[in-house]
Amino acid sequence: GSPRHSKGSREGGYLHISYICIFHFFSMSIICISLGYVVVVVDFLMCRLTIFLGSFQLFCL
Repeated sequence: GSPRHSKGSREGGYLHISYICIFHFFSMSIICISLGYVVVVVDFLMCRLTIFLGSFQLFCL
């Protein structure tokens, strides 16, 4: 490495830690939003599936 890089390594480390915290916060919020979306979609699909199966049973029986 160059000596210029090692001179400001501590400031870069602090900046890196703050970036990690920001990235972690964003990724966790994105994961929570996407999980909530997946739960809503799965719930909607299961409701549609149960309605479809119920009507299918009514028609067949």
